[in-house]
Amino acid sequence: MTRTVTNVGTKRATYTAHVTAPAGVTATVSPATLTVSPGHSAKYKVTFVHTTAAYGSYVTGGLTWTDGTHNVSSQLVVRPIGVKAPAAVNGTGAAGDASVSVTSGFTGTLHASVAGLVPASKRPGTLSHPSGAGFPTDAPAAGDHTAKFTVTVPAGTSLARFATFDADVATGTDLDMFVYQAGTATLVGSSSGGAAEEQVDLVAPPAGSYDVYVDLFALGTGATQQAISEFDWALGTAAAGNLAVSPANQPATFGKAASVTASWSGLAAGTRYLGQLSYGDGTSTFAGTVVRINA
Repeated sequence: MTRTVTNVGTKRATYTAHVTAPAGVTATVSPATLTVSPGHSAKYKVTFVHTTAAYGSYVTGGLTWTDGTHNVSSQLVVRPIGVKAPAAVNGTGAAGDASVSVTSGFTGTLHASVAGLVPASKRPGTLSHPSGAGFPTDAPAAGDHTAKFTVTVPAGTSLARFATFDADVATGTDLDMFVYQAGTATLVGSSSGGAAEEQVDLVAPPAGSYDVYVDLFALGTGATQQAISEFDWALGTAAAGNLAVSPANQPATFGKAASVTASWSGLAAGTRYLGQLSYGDGTSTFAGTVVRINA
């Protein structure tokens, strides 16, 4: 990481760096000494290298520049990651493939595995008479412009997703989504953009029922009502046989890019599917990429 400092004093000064590295990480400052005239700036670089810190956890340290009189300090916060991967990859068709580039945070063997693909559950409704007002999040209720769907999420779900899509409604339609623990006013997720493309993700949610409210904020031009569909998926950890990743194992080098290919087949046309690629070292899972396919 490169940073810039400026001498805001009235005298030319020489500052020396003193580093307290985050636990399990080395931190090196270059240059270790800066001589800066009044009003002038200088750049320095801090290089972090992972040693023993737990992947996915934040560790903290500090950097202080001192000229013997003045101390200027910055906090150091580092989160080592085992694999850097894209959050999502999208595909189309009943069969196909997509290349995914990842970067390894370790040297060893990169393992890749799949979960899903699972088809969406589709829940239709018809909405009208939008109020143009904000959804009453403390007192959710179904009505003319609000549909309510109760969805059961089974035990072992790694990702529950609830979504609506612009492609399913007239241009100009604005939908909002709110997800609650069933039968309560406990909001667990919401999505309220300026169109109809809304999505709520619950990561490793408790098993149980959830109330999904889809609220019509605005109709498309000239429309008096709008047919809508809510889609949801409960993704576990098991492979369904319709998604594969290759190679399943490959050599990995710290800081270097690697590539895997996700391929799918045998999907039902017109169905939206969800799956996931997971990456690890054979002992721990470090990252994942959600795979969304419109067959």
